[in-house]
Amino acid sequence: MSGFPWEVSKFDERVRYREDDYSLQLSSIDDDHLFLRFAKDSRGGEVWITDLTFQPEELSQMLRAFDVAAAEFKTTIADKVVRMTSIAPGSSDNEEVVEAFDRQRDKLKTVVAALGRGYDDCFLDTSRPGKFDLVMKVR
Repeated sequence: MSGFPWEVSKFDERVRYREDDYSLQLSSIDDDHLFLRFAKDSRGGEVWITDLTFQPEELSQMLRAFDVAAAEFKTTIADKVVRMTSIAPGSSDNEEVVEAFDRQRDKLKTVVAALGRGYDDCFLDTSRPGKFDLVMKVR
């Protein structure tokens, strides 16, 4: 993907990023499986996360990606409504949607707590036709 190269963060050299008109993507220099993507096309007052991929033992690396997003791109989840988009395919049955919601909620709660934040509300939103989104108000 030479037309969309990664750059090393000036804020934290262990994090790399790439940005285009649609998204900001962050990853660890040492781990291609750790991935965070923010969508630029979001509803007013919301931050959209379209991908949050990490293993529990990689939490500290993921927190560095969130720190870089805040420091270099002014993209933060603090005091925002966070929408994790399309957590399950539109054709999923109820059980699959509940499992996906639980899994993504637990991941986001872990990140929010590790960042020293709390949250007020977390719910499944189906207002976008054919999409299942997790929405959380982060303090």
